[in-house]
Amino acid sequence: MLAIKGMYDGTSVKLLERIYEPQPQTVIVLFPEPQERIYNDDISSDELIKTSVNSGVFDFLGNSAEDIYSISDGEEVKWQS
Repeated sequence: MLAIKGMYDGTSVKLLERIYEPQPQTVIVLFPEPQERIYNDDISSDELIKTSVNSGVFDFLGNSAEDIYSISDGEEVKWQS
């Protein structure tokens, strides 16, 4: 394995060292230093909800085959007052 430095500009990686590899190669890109922008991209609650709903991740809830429990299943929960 060969390790060389590169610079990520937000869309692509530019190698900072010249390499002599005549064939296309699969590479692994690591970000060794914490990148504040990567970890702290804030998204509003509205955007999060919209993205979740539009992703299809909750589509199974509309499937009647998922309705396996009824009101007669289980026991009533008694809350302490």
